[in-house]
Amino acid sequence: MKANEIEKYLMDTYGKVVHDVNRMEVACEEVAYIHDVKPKEIFHFMVENKSIEGLHTHSYGFNTAYGRQLKAQFSVMYDSM
Repeated sequence: MKANEIEKYLMDTYGKVVHDVNRMEVACEEVAYIHDVKPKEIFHFMVENKSIEGLHTHSYGFNTAYGRQLKAQFSVMYDSM
């Protein structure tokens, strides 16, 4: 997802944007590349806690260790920019 798509989605869905969409774009792309998934899947995992098929990110509605690892990687990427 591109920064403008992220901003539009957040505005349409939540009515505001409180994060840097450019940093979100890059973090989504980097983490998606590492785990061989689409950046849009990472975005929805981070924003809406949606599971990512094939990565076992959730168990009984909670994040697995792998899911928590993805969130930590995203956070490091986002904060490092």
